[in-house]
Amino acid sequence: QESIYANLENSAWLSNEDECSWYNVSCMEGTVISLQLNNFSLMGSLPPEISRLPFLAGIQVKGNLLHGTIPPELRLLPFLTTLDLALNNFSGEIFSSVGEMKMLELLSLWGNGGLNGTLPLSLFELSNLRMLYLDGNNFTGSISQDIGQLTMLKQLTISDNPITGVIPSTLGLCKELELLRIENTDIQGTIPEEVCQLKSSSRQVYDALYIKADCYSDYLKCDCCDVCCDHNTQQCFQDNRENPEDSDAKLQDHQTYNSTNTIARIIEIKQKIESEVLQRGATFYEIDFDDPRYLALEWILNQDEMRVPSDAPNLVQRYVF
Repeated sequence: QESIYANLENSAWLSNEDECSWYNVSCMEGTVISLQLNNFSLMGSLPPEISRLPFLAGIQVKGNLLHGTIPPELRLLPFLTTLDLALNNFSGEIFSSVGEMKMLELLSLWGNGGLNGTLPLSLFELSNLRMLYLDGNNFTGSISQDIGQLTMLKQLTISDNPITGVIPSTLGLCKELELLRIENTDIQGTIPEEVCQLKSSSRQVYDALYIKADCYSDYLKCDCCDVCCDHNTQQCFQDNRENPEDSDAKLQDHQTYNSTNTIARIIEIKQKIESEVLQRGATFYEIDFDDPRYLALEWILNQDEMRVPSDAPNLVQRYVF
């Protein structure tokens, strides 16, 4: 997919130089861990071969001209924590196996326009997900009750989509929720009391839940929304629907999640296993992707019933076993 690199001339990309010297490629201990290529007018599609970087923790390509579908091969990146594909021209559905990306903490797909279909149920199996940005697309169907499984979720934006149905009461299980944007959708009914109760929970003012919805004229009934929008005109009001929305209101959406600590833990795991487990000086970035040693680590982190976290002191012992 050489077209994706069209605007990276004179930046060492696709040269014979070490990949860690390429523009905006981040490495630790000689291992590629992050690609940060936002706002570069990149063209082409996202190549599935990107999954051959087994320790990749961050893919950030927001604000480019990328098109095509989101490659399902991304599910083969067991350490991916940040996937930011916003403000491109991606189309099609979210691949059904997205739930296999167990370490994902930020999924940002907003502003593509062409992404469509219903939200796959496996999306709600991403138990580490903190930021989910789906606004500005063409997603349909309703929000599953399974959304309550995302107990780490802090921000959810699904505005500007023809999504129907109601807001599930199970969203109230997302106790960390700070931002909910559901304006300009076809969601009706009532914001559940379980969700409204999140605003009165014992949290600091700066992380109290902020809700923006189509609650003007009771298109969607809501007793706890901060901003109510008119479903027909999309004009929005705050303060009990009397004043136009303040552009400086607390609406810190579309954040970029800092995954530095997660990346550091991954590298630490890699170093431990290289020094304590692998023989003959082998290193992970030289191991074939199908090597059983690599697959064993991926299985422990994502499938093992013991659910040993990446920063657990007994991870290496579990790996040896």
